Amino acid sequence: DAPELPAGAIGCNLGTLFAGTTEVDIHLYGKGGHAAYPHQANDMIVCASSLIMQAQTIISRNVDPTKGGVLTFGELKVGTIRNVIAGEAVIKGTIRGLTQEMITLIQKRLQEICDGVAQSFGARVELTLNQGGYLPVENDPVLTAFFIEHMQKAPDVEFIETEPKMTGEDFGYLLSKFPGTMFWLGVNDVHALHSNKLVPDQTAILKGVNAITGFLCARMKQEKEVDA
Repeated sequence: DAPELPAGAIGCNLGTLFAGTTEVDIHLYGKGGHAAYPHQANDMIVCASSLIMQAQTIISRNVDPTKGGVLTFGELKVGTIRNVIAGEAVIKGTIRGLTQEMITLIQKRLQEICDGVAQSFGARVELTLNQGGYLPVENDPVLTAFFIEHMQKAPDVEFIETEPKMTGEDFGYLLSKFPGTMFWLGVNDVHALHSNKLVPDQTAILKGVNAITGFLCARMKQEKEVDA
């Protein structure tokens, strides 16, 4: 669903529609202690802070600025009370890239930074990366060109060419095995995707069904002409 598109509109583009994603989990182990004796401890708040700041240079200094890449840390758990130095920390986040090569680059650089921080702080830093089937959603060029052409010509379809998004979809795994096409269906709402206030315009359902039914009929007709 695409809240920003009119209800029932079909959105698609040639090439990559959605980014591939990777879950990031980083565990840091040092030595806790009293706030008054920092020399007797190994502060994982300072260590985690340094790691986070260094990791932010991956996108700004290692990624080609004309290409897409995202590294976001959304969760940091460290410390229990104000006067105790934290001996452990957990950082969780996500990597996004429009190509698998970009994702692999970010993964590699993050591992190198974790290794360097571990050495410089005398800590143990464990990085776990989990991509699973969340590969970039790369639409098949031939099928997608036909899909877009059909939707542009269909009299009852509002087609909108969309930009690639950094949202992830496990449909990318299927597209790595079989040629296919993924698309947006507009639902016309002012609230963002995943918002608890999102109320999709239900008139989009019938419009979407009719649009895809028309495409499938055109696709089957095309196949018959090829076989004839």
